[in-house]
Amino acid sequence: MIREGRGVLRHPPYRVALVLFAAFLGVSVRTPVAGAALDVGAAFLLFAEVGRRGILQSARRLAVVLPWILFFFAFFPLLAATPAAGLAQAALYGTRLAFVALLLAWFFARTSLDELFRVLSSWRVPDVFVLLLAYTVRYGEHLAEEAARMRLALRARGFREGRFFTVRATRTLARLLGALYWRTEARSRRTALALRARGFSGRFLGRPFPPPRPGEALRLVFFVALVLAVVLWDYAGSSVLALWRR
Repeated sequence: MIREGRGVLRHPPYRVALVLFAAFLGVSVRTPVAGAALDVGAAFLLFAEVGRRGILQSARRLAVVLPWILFFFAFFPLLAATPAAGLAQAALYGTRLAFVALLLAWFFARTSLDELFRVLSSWRVPDVFVLLLAYTVRYGEHLAEEAARMRLALRARGFREGRFFTVRATRTLARLLGALYWRTEARSRRTALALRARGFSGRFLGRPFPPPRPGEALRLVFFVALVLAVVLWDYAGSSVLALWRR
């Protein structure tokens, strides 16, 4: 987590609520202009959260979605009726993806996964869904760690990853996929047994969250209303444009 900035919202339930509402509304925009407006607002929100020192680390995390955006612009013009329509569609989906990525970067800059699970439990979300989300994240971490260890072991034994396709390298990597699965599955079992041995009941309990600071509820309402205003403006503009074309 990054805790450089003062933070616009610090109360974890408010942060979760803002991400859920804003993401739900943001992915429903119809035009790239509205999506770009939401992206600019989310970028300012992220900068206010992490400050100058944390913006570089956040930019590295946001770079993960860049290949997907480039993929949109590379293939959508080929699949749409016209290249212009494909570019417009790529811009729309790209701005939506960037908005969600900026929201998640802002959220996890100050909020941990444990706090997220505690918020969901406090909202009476069924425990099975919270556990499913928690175990999925944890098992994904196990998978990445085991893959890194196996790759390091391969290099220590003289295996070199070539740039071109070779039958020998492909056969070796294919055999390792099964071993990676079983190693990850065994480690996940050990994690589940360790949680039970420590008395984990299946609920993310903890100390109650401290009360929100004065004015945070108004800030939450303001940000949600701002996103809603952009979405309504986008829908109104799209409807007027459709009627004018008729």
